[in-house]
This record gives sequence, C-alpha cells and structure tokens, in this order.
Amino acid sequence: MKDRARHVRLANYRERLGGACVRRMNYQRQIERDCNAREAGEHHLRGVEHGRVPGALAAGAADWIDFMASNSPELREIFTGGMAWLDHDMQRRYAADFLDAKPEQQTAMLDLIGIEKNAAPENAAGIHFFHWARNLVLDAYYTSPIGIKELGYMGNTAVSEFHVPEEALQYALKRSPFA
Repeated sequence: MKDRARHVRLANYRERLGGACVRRMNYQRQIERDCNAREAGEHHLRGVEHGRVPGALAAGAADWIDFMASNSPELREIFTGGMAWLDHDMQRRYAADFLDAKPEQQTAMLDLIGIEKNAAPENAAGIHFFHWARNLVLDAYYTSPIGIKELGYMGNTAVSEFHVPEEALQYALKRSPFA
C-alpha cells in the first residue's frame, strides 16, 4: 500500500513538473524549505549573518532551478525523485510530508542530510539529493547579478594597470626552478 502511495506521489510530482505550468507549481516552495534558502541559504550555504547579504531567493534561484528542470528531463527526474525521497523519509520519521512537518523537524532533517559524514544506507539518497540541490542553488546564486556583485567580478573590462599581489609573487618564486 505504501509503495503504491509513493509511486502515485512521484507520478504527481512528475506531472506537476511537466508542461507549461512548471513556474506555478509547489516545488518553488519546496526548494525554499528543502534548501531552506531563507535560513540555510544564509547560514549553511553561505555562512554569513542572517540578512547581511541577499539570499538565494532574492537572487532568483528558485526561478532559475525551475527553468532548468522544465528544460531537462534528467534534472526533473533527479528533483522529483529527491523530493519524493524527502517526503517518504519525513513520513517515516515524523508522519508528515516535508512541507507539512514542524519547522524543527524540517531543520533536523536538513541537518541530517546536509552533512555527508551522516551517510548511512537509509539516508544516502537524501544526502546525494541535498548535495545536488545545494550545488544547484549555489550555481543559481553565483551566476545571478546579486552573486556576481558579491564576488566583485568586473567581467571583461579594460584596466589601466594590473598588480600581482606580493604574496602571489613570493609563492610563485619559491616554487620556480628559475628563481
């Protein structure tokens, strides 16, 4: 019975991911909570004080991931499978889907699957999915205007002078066979 329910739920995720309605589906909310982009996005993913730097949602990460998944059956499969695993494991642990669970239960799950050293046969798929989702959020963030600005990337621009830091020169000279 549970296997059938899981299969139906996975099929429902796949159906909601397909077609032109991808942008309006519930998984933007799931990304927000799964990657916990408001809290974990600033703490776990970026390690900065909450609110000091705009997070992944402000950078449009959910829209970017939505766009990528809507154009790639492989990414759609990874995401729907990962979300199905997350809901299944939350049901097993807390008798609630991830989105319906209490915030402290969500945080406990994210803490469990957010660290690779917690790997065990029963949560290996979740750790793999969270690693994939976190990398996708980071890709989305650091390719957005907000992320590029945070990096200080100037792009392909002309500069009047280029200075190599003294530390870099000393490092290179120590290892050079010509020094």
